[in-house]
Amino acid sequence: MIFVDTNVLLDIIEDAPTPAGDWSRRTFADIAQTHRLAANHIVAAELAGQVENAADLGTMFADAEIELHDLDLATAYRAGAAFREYRKRGGGRQTILADFLIAAHAEVLEARLLTRDRGLASYFPNLSIITPETHPNG
Repeated sequence: MIFVDTNVLLDIIEDAPTPAGDWSRRTFADIAQTHRLAANHIVAAELAGQVENAADLGTMFADAEIELHDLDLATAYRAGAAFREYRKRGGGRQTILADFLIAAHAEVLEARLLTRDRGLASYFPNLSIITPETHPNG
Protein backbone atom coordinates (compact mmCIF):
# COMPACT_ATOMS: atom_id res chain seq x y z
CA MET A 1 0.00 0.00 0.00
CA ILE A 2 1.15 3.53 -0.82
CA PHE A 3 -0.03 6.34 1.43
CA VAL A 4 -0.34 9.60 -0.53
CA ASP A 5 0.57 12.92 1.07
CA THR A 6 -1.38 16.10 0.48
CA ASN A 7 1.44 17.87 -1.35
CA VAL A 8 1.43 15.25 -4.11
CA LEU A 9 -2.35 15.44 -4.53
CA LEU A 10 -2.26 19.25 -4.63
CA ASP A 11 0.35 19.07 -7.39
CA ILE A 12 -2.00 16.84 -9.37
CA ILE A 13 -5.07 19.02 -8.76
CA GLU A 14 -3.29 22.29 -9.52
CA ASP A 15 -1.65 20.79 -12.63
CA ALA A 16 1.09 23.45 -12.69
CA PRO A 17 3.99 22.80 -15.09
CA THR A 18 6.71 22.78 -12.42
CA PRO A 19 9.41 20.19 -11.72
CA ALA A 20 7.66 19.23 -8.46
CA GLY A 21 4.27 19.00 -10.13
CA ASP A 22 5.63 16.98 -13.02
CA TRP A 23 7.31 14.55 -10.60
CA SER A 24 4.14 14.17 -8.52
CA ARG A 25 1.90 13.52 -11.53
CA ARG A 26 4.31 11.05 -13.15
CA THR A 27 5.09 9.18 -9.93
CA PHE A 28 1.46 9.01 -8.81
CA ALA A 29 0.38 7.67 -12.22
CA ASP A 30 3.13 5.02 -12.20
CA ILE A 31 2.41 3.89 -8.65
CA ALA A 32 -1.37 3.85 -9.14
CA GLN A 33 -0.97 1.20 -11.84
CA THR A 34 0.47 -1.39 -9.47
CA HIS A 35 -0.30 -0.42 -5.86
CA ARG A 36 -3.27 0.20 -3.60
CA LEU A 37 -3.44 3.89 -2.69
CA ALA A 38 -4.45 5.23 0.70
CA ALA A 39 -4.79 8.46 2.64
CA ASN A 40 -6.51 9.63 5.80
CA HIS A 41 -8.94 12.32 6.84
CA ILE A 42 -6.09 14.73 7.58
CA VAL A 43 -5.24 14.67 3.87
CA ALA A 44 -8.95 15.04 3.08
CA ALA A 45 -9.20 18.09 5.36
CA GLU A 46 -6.17 19.68 3.72
CA LEU A 47 -7.79 19.19 0.28
CA ALA A 48 -11.27 20.35 1.30
CA GLY A 49 -10.64 23.87 0.04
CA GLN A 50 -10.30 22.48 -3.49
CA VAL A 51 -13.94 21.36 -3.75
CA GLU A 52 -17.43 22.73 -3.08
CA ASN A 53 -18.72 20.17 -0.57
CA ALA A 54 -18.05 16.91 1.28
CA ALA A 55 -19.65 14.83 -1.46
CA ASP A 56 -17.25 16.27 -4.04
CA LEU A 57 -14.37 15.54 -1.68
CA GLY A 58 -15.46 11.93 -1.43
CA THR A 59 -15.79 11.74 -5.20
CA MET A 60 -12.25 13.08 -5.61
CA PHE A 61 -10.85 10.22 -3.53
CA ALA A 62 -13.10 7.62 -5.14
CA ASP A 63 -12.16 8.75 -8.67
CA ALA A 64 -8.46 8.52 -7.80
CA GLU A 65 -9.06 5.10 -6.21
CA ILE A 66 -7.59 6.27 -2.90
CA GLU A 67 -8.91 4.44 0.17
CA LEU A 68 -9.51 6.67 3.20
CA HIS A 69 -8.41 5.25 6.55
CA ASP A 70 -9.50 6.44 9.99
CA LEU A 71 -6.88 7.49 12.50
CA ASP A 72 -6.41 5.23 15.52
CA LEU A 73 -4.73 5.45 18.91
CA ALA A 74 -1.48 3.88 17.67
CA THR A 75 -1.25 6.54 14.97
CA ALA A 76 -2.00 9.33 17.43
CA TYR A 77 0.70 8.06 19.78
CA ARG A 78 3.31 7.69 17.01
CA ALA A 79 2.57 11.19 15.69
CA GLY A 80 2.84 12.60 19.20
CA ALA A 81 6.17 10.86 19.79
CA ALA A 82 7.54 12.33 16.55
CA PHE A 83 6.25 15.77 17.53
CA ARG A 84 7.95 15.45 20.93
CA GLU A 85 11.23 14.76 19.09
CA TYR A 86 10.57 17.77 16.83
CA ARG A 87 10.18 20.00 19.91
CA LYS A 88 13.36 18.54 21.49
CA ARG A 89 15.24 19.46 18.32
CA GLY A 90 14.07 23.05 18.67
CA GLY A 91 10.98 22.98 16.47
CA GLY A 92 8.90 26.07 17.08
CA ARG A 93 5.37 24.84 16.46
CA GLN A 94 3.25 24.47 19.60
CA THR A 95 0.66 22.13 18.10
CA ILE A 96 1.15 18.89 16.23
CA LEU A 97 1.94 19.10 12.54
CA ALA A 98 -0.49 17.54 10.07
CA ASP A 99 2.52 16.02 8.30
CA PHE A 100 3.31 14.02 11.44
CA LEU A 101 -0.22 12.60 11.56
CA ILE A 102 0.02 11.58 7.91
CA ALA A 103 3.50 10.03 8.21
CA ALA A 104 2.64 8.26 11.46
CA HIS A 105 -0.45 6.75 9.89
CA ALA A 106 1.56 5.44 6.95
CA GLU A 107 4.12 3.97 9.34
CA VAL A 108 1.49 2.30 11.54
CA LEU A 109 -0.15 0.80 8.45
CA GLU A 110 3.28 -0.37 7.24
CA ALA A 111 2.70 1.53 4.01
CA ARG A 112 5.17 3.55 1.96
CA LEU A 113 4.59 7.31 1.90
CA LEU A 114 4.50 9.21 -1.40
CA THR A 115 5.49 12.78 -0.51
CA ARG A 116 7.71 15.67 -1.49
CA ASP A 117 8.61 16.25 2.20
CA ARG A 118 11.94 14.48 2.63
CA GLY A 119 12.32 16.00 6.12
CA LEU A 120 9.86 13.46 7.51
CA ALA A 121 12.49 10.73 7.23
CA SER A 122 14.40 12.08 10.21
CA TYR A 123 11.33 11.72 12.46
CA PHE A 124 10.12 8.41 10.97
CA PRO A 125 13.25 6.35 10.30
CA ASN A 126 11.25 3.12 9.92
CA LEU A 127 8.99 4.61 7.25
CA SER A 128 9.79 4.03 3.59
CA ILE A 129 9.38 7.41 1.90
CA ILE A 130 9.09 7.97 -1.84
CA THR A 131 10.36 11.47 -2.66
CA PRO A 132 11.94 13.19 -5.66
CA GLU A 133 15.32 12.51 -4.00
CA THR A 134 14.71 8.77 -3.57
CA HIS A 135 12.87 8.30 -6.89
CA PRO A 136 14.06 11.16 -9.11
CA ASN A 137 12.49 9.88 -12.30
CA GLY A 138 9.20 8.92 -10.75
